[in-house]
Amino acid sequence: KMEAKAKANPESFGYRFPVLEQGHYRPPKSDDSGDLDAVMTVQQYFSGEPNTSKRFAIRQPGWYRVRAVAYALKNDSKPVRLQFTAGNPAKGLLPKAHSIFALPDDQPREYEASYYLEPGDRVTFTMLDGAPHTQGREFIDQPGPFIAIRSFSIEGPIYETWPPKGHQTLFGTIDPTNLNLEKVNAIVSRIAPTLFRRPVDTDTLSKYQNRYEEFLRTMTPENALRSVLATMLISPRFLYHEVPPNEPDAFSIASRMSYLLWRSTPDEELLNAAASGSLLRADARRAQAERMIADERVNRFMTDFTGQWLRVQEVGMMRANPELYPEYDSELESAMRGETEQFLSQMFHRDLPLNQLIDSDWAMLNERLAKHYGIDGVTGSDFRRVDLDKSKSVRGGLLTHASIHAVTSNGSTTSPVARGVWVLEKLLGTPPPPPPPDVPAIEPDIRGATTIREQLAKHREIATCNSCHKKIDPLGFALENFDVIGSWRENYRSLSNATNKSRAKIIHGPPVQAEGEWLGVGSFSGFLQFRELLKKQEPVVIENVTRQLATFALGRAPGFADRQTLREIAARVDQEKAGMKTLVLDFISSNLFANP
Repeated sequence: KMEAKAKANPESFGYRFPVLEQGHYRPPKSDDSGDLDAVMTVQQYFSGEPNTSKRFAIRQPGWYRVRAVAYALKNDSKPVRLQFTAGNPAKGLLPKAHSIFALPDDQPREYEASYYLEPGDRVTFTMLDGAPHTQGREFIDQPGPFIAIRSFSIEGPIYETWPPKGHQTLFGTIDPTNLNLEKVNAIVSRIAPTLFRRPVDTDTLSKYQNRYEEFLRTMTPENALRSVLATMLISPRFLYHEVPPNEPDAFSIASRMSYLLWRSTPDEELLNAAASGSLLRADARRAQAERMIADERVNRFMTDFTGQWLRVQEVGMMRANPELYPEYDSELESAMRGETEQFLSQMFHRDLPLNQLIDSDWAMLNERLAKHYGIDGVTGSDFRRVDLDKSKSVRGGLLTHASIHAVTSNGSTTSPVARGVWVLEKLLGTPPPPPPPDVPAIEPDIRGATTIREQLAKHREIATCNSCHKKIDPLGFALENFDVIGSWRENYRSLSNATNKSRAKIIHGPPVQAEGEWLGVGSFSGFLQFRELLKKQEPVVIENVTRQLATFALGRAPGFADRQTLREIAARVDQEKAGMKTLVLDFISSNLFANP
């Protein structure tokens, strides 16, 4: 049915949500927008979610356009923010996308955003300002502010062209409803080199063409072709990167380059370079890599590499305890991830020196995160580069990012162990061995009766734990001034010892003790001194970033034989005070990348 609608009206097709009226959904009427004040009202912490599971199920993955006509109520002439959120709540992770709009007054206006949605995804509308929803009161009697949504719709999938690009790639000018053997052979011959990322010999093509004739005995021509294509898509030649055992192979190099930088199949120019054999030369690989980096598809690399290396994709998996951190919300959660991704993107595209991973005089912030960090002068939801006043702010470098502190905490308490391990693994490249299986984990004390430092001191009395913890714990203690959500603190937060949990209040717990002795490096009195010590480890950090890149690019951990190549690349980048972009180009130019 969706396909039929698309053919009839390829520019715009979709569904309108039903109207919520007196607690029940009903089909929309043509004059609803004129007769109704709103089909939905939302306020802070009380999201409106269209009944998408029943009334609008995303049946096909694709781009969808979300529109809402909305206005502010009881807002005292102060703009309130409406957030569209798209994602699958059943997965329990961050929404895949969100948009924020400022609603200035009670004049209805249309707001629009586009998202890539998949089956199971939903769209919700949330207000980010004002007092929270109060149960048991008439909505109209509450103080506000509110957001009234007069109408909303979701439209899609939206295609730039019809037939869609995928259809054109597969069939070209061939009509899929009028197939014959000659046309199928032409399709298979054209699509196989794209799927397998290299020329395909005639024997292989003949096998797939023969399969079509076999399928045709029991299927329609179109279904027989679908089965042939499915067979190609489960072939090891499609699913895996081919790496010849002896000599470097230009087509394998093209595939590695494309899946590293674009996370997708090579384009025609890259395959032509492979066919000519030029990709076997370091200078040609570098030239192609520079071309690919100039393409916006390289942002996929930055997102995926940042997620794997720094664990940023885990933000939101262990959400902050709302009793201890009531200021934590979905907007802040999204901003945490965005800061680190945008920071690394700036580092990459501007080729900034890698020592700025340790400390920088700038940050990537939006209004929500700047407010969280206590930095003034930032407005709007878009991230932008903000110069830091280092005399007033501790921010600067990865270790001050809220995302890093969120993924190394359990939602209620910070963990010097988890944070120390993170520093050893992600920055220094010296991960500790796994803990003994018979040693119990440390249970957090959110009442503040015992500090984590006291608990770890007792833990180190276990002989099998002491040798590792004296390397791990000090690095984690250095970060203890950052709480679960990355705010700076002088004291731990704890809950008052109320018999009724709902009446427990947040109180100041024991003071933070962030001093320590970094084994073999030096002592520090707190985070700022620790960061100065870390700056002296710059060559170690750069070598580890090089190793992390190699792991991501090759799909395996570098071995002993790779060590010298990686050290040479890292030393050259360090000496030139170059950045991530140069590091990527140098690695792609190396023999290790060409013949892994």
